[in-house]
Amino acid sequence: MEMTLIEVLGFAAGGTTLISSLPQLLANLRNEELARSQSLSRNCLQSAGNALWLAYGISAGSVSMVTFAALGFLMAGGLAFQTYSVQRKFLMAGGNQRPSPFIPTAALFRSGPRSRETCAA
Repeated sequence: MEMTLIEVLGFAAGGTTLISSLPQLLANLRNEELARSQSLSRNCLQSAGNALWLAYGISAGSVSMVTFAALGFLMAGGLAFQTYSVQRKFLMAGGNQRPSPFIPTAALFRSGPRSRETCAA
């Protein structure tokens, strides 16, 4: 099989996109609270989207798309499973609130609004 320039570009794009999710996956493994604050619906939709790209890649015969859609599906599925497991564990332990999907943003304003100069620094 001869690798075309478009397939090389596909491998580069897929690799970059896949690697971009790796820090979040590793951070979730290190910090259960961070995993609990993740949006389960977002991770499930990401996984479903990757499954659709996988089906499209198979039908189009694109090796790079099939490769990275499958790997992306596994990674997004892993994030979704992580989020589900941690949120379920929290609720089973007596937690009475679902985590806010906006925790990182809300944390910025705990001490009150900041000036534009402070945020830019």
